[in-house]
Amino acid sequence: MINAEELIMENLKYKVENTGLSGDMGIELIYAKDGQAKGRMKIEDKHMNVNGTIHGGSFFTLADMIAGCAVCSIWDKIATVNSSIEFMRTSKKSEYITCVANVGKNGKNLIWTTAKIYDDNNLLLCEYKALYYRLEKE
Repeated sequence: MINAEELIMENLKYKVENTGLSGDMGIELIYAKDGQAKGRMKIEDKHMNVNGTIHGGSFFTLADMIAGCAVCSIWDKIATVNSSIEFMRTSKKSEYITCVANVGKNGKNLIWTTAKIYDDNNLLLCEYKALYYRLEKE
């Protein structure tokens, strides 16, 4: 029998990998549990910019999806209030980029998250921060 945590993970994994922009981008959800999530994206030509490096929008999409999964592992209905990303460096040669996200503060109405994206050599490429609003559960 599947427990509630496994059901949440299964549902999030399906949504991330098979629907919308995240499905088109090839994002994989590795885990989402207790306010933490990890995912990755295999780098393809469609993820690159005109300079031959990973496009900032590719980083942002991965971070946004995985941070959202960290939040949805503890509260299923959210809306983004604000988000930002800071780029430290980019990569030309990484096969995958991996994102690790954590809920920093789980407030009554607002949830703060951070996410970091690394290349194959575990080199930090960027940091993402987001604030989410709790929506009413149906």
